[in-house]
Amino acid sequence: AMSIELLLEIQKLCERKLFRCRTHASVLSVCLNAVFHIVSFVGGFRGEEMPMMSLDAIVKYLAYVPHPDPELAHVMIALRGRVKGERKAEACHLIPIVAETRSGLKPKLWVERAVKAYRRLGITHGWMFRDSKGAPGRQKDYEPELFDLIETVIANESLPERLLPKATVVHVEYGSGRSGRRGYATHATNEGISDKDIERLARWRRI
Repeated sequence: AMSIELLLEIQKLCERKLFRCRTHASVLSVCLNAVFHIVSFVGGFRGEEMPMMSLDAIVKYLAYVPHPDPELAHVMIALRGRVKGERKAEACHLIPIVAETRSGLKPKLWVERAVKAYRRLGITHGWMFRDSKGAPGRQKDYEPELFDLIETVIANESLPERLLPKATVVHVEYGSGRSGRRGYATHATNEGISDKDIERLARWRRI
């Protein structure tokens, strides 16, 4: 599982990478990696569910007036296809997640940045995570960058407290498939969220 502290450091690294970008394509790449890891954590999604995010549906809901109450401000994550055991392949599932967590994760900001980067490239429809032909991407496509980000955090001697041991074998301990989902469940449990509420978001077949 990714810890909230690790993910906050990853978000900082993505901010720095974004500042150094010089092309729309490089901006999009940074934003998509941030969206993948932050949204999977906050939304309790498995890695294979993330490529099901629908760009055009998300664009549609971003156009709505934001909720005035910061506690209820959210971003609508739209997944198309068979999700969490539901049978309709054509279904579009709408899952609202908080715009910004109390700890400082900013899923809405990163989704908006990714949408803006796509718009600059003339793309407003299709899949949020896509391959060169426009088909849904693979979760494994976002794993190498995750490993690089975690290794950068491990190597950062300036952190007041070491988040991970230097001996951590990143590609063994972490992965794009389950680390976000497990991090969500662990953090929610630590925050006193009931198992039933954790499953309400992450295990639809049990509800």
